[in-house]
Order: sequence, then structure tokens, then C-alpha cells
Amino acid sequence: MIDKESFLKDTKEHVMTVNVNLPNGYRHIVFAKPDTTVQRFEIVTTPSRLFYTGDMGSFTFGRGFSDMVYFFGNASDINTGYWAEKCLASDGATNGIHEFDADIYIGAMVLYMNENDYSEECIEYFKDNSACMNHVEEFIDLLSQLNGNNDFDDQIDYEMYPKHTGYSLRFLWCLYAVNWGCKKFINSISENGMS
Repeated sequence: MIDKESFLKDTKEHVMTVNVNLPNGYRHIVFAKPDTTVQRFEIVTTPSRLFYTGDMGSFTFGRGFSDMVYFFGNASDINTGYWAEKCLASDGATNGIHEFDADIYIGAMVLYMNENDYSEECIEYFKDNSACMNHVEEFIDLLSQLNGNNDFDDQIDYEMYPKHTGYSLRFLWCLYAVNWGCKKFINSISENGMS
């Protein structure tokens, strides 16, 4: 689980290096723990765009707002849903914005099984053994046997997969990084009288 506290623990030794700070919102800012690239990240801004890249992925955010540092940095905390709407692109090397969430899937399947009169034994088995989701075919066969029905696989709505996702851990970490990094930058220019 990624939360603000775990992010702050991950970045407690990070320092900010401002490589570029030009008028009109053109910036290149690096955040890293000295002498390592572990959990290093960069924020690059242009008018109406913020580019995040680092160990946790790459994301491009856009909004009709001239200075994205203030858009993200003036927020008291991350605004996951709204900021996800502003994400224009993510790299293919990570899970992107969303990833499969077993808890959401399990809840939906238990509801489906209850609504379709699956045996209590089958439902309890599913809840107790859902950790074996990585062996889906074997799991579905066992559920079919327990329920006395051989077409369990045919009843699963694979089209519902997008409904069984949550925000990826990498995306959440990046949102904390963008919020925290932009705040650090805003504080530094306030303290140094720069713009």
C-alpha cells in the first residue's frame, strides 16, 4: 500500500536540484538521494504540461493552466481521481494508471455468486482461497466442481475486468512525488525570492 507516510519514508533523504528554471513555466527539477538512483525522479514543466519520469514510471499531465507546478503544488494532498483525468499519457513499462485489484474482483465475484445461487461452500472456498488467483484455470475448475456445475468459466464476465482495477501503486507513488516535489520547489523559490 502506498500512502503519504510511506512515500515520505521513501524520499526522506532526497534532495532537489533545479537544472532549469526559465520564465513561463519551463523547468527541469531532479529529486534524488545523493549517490544513488533508487527512487530518483524528475519533473519537467512547460506551459500547461508536467512530465514526470523516474523509477516508478513516466507520466504526462496536461491542463489549460499555465503553470503546472502551482496546480499540483498548491494542493494540500493528492487528488487521485481528478489528477488521473489530467494524465495524458503513461509509459508502457509500468502498469500505467490502473492495475488489477484482487479485493475489488473478489468482492464483485462474491456478489455475483450470491446473486446466482452458488453454494455457500463454493462461495466460502472462493473467499478463503482467492490468493491463488495466479492459478485461475485450476481455481475455476475447483469452483465448478464444488458448485456441481461445469460451466463456471462460461459465466465469468471477462468484459468486467476494467471494473476490477484500482489505481496502480506506481501511479499513486508518482502522484505523491509530483505533489511533494512541486511543494518543495514552490517553497524554495519563496525562500530564495526567485520566480
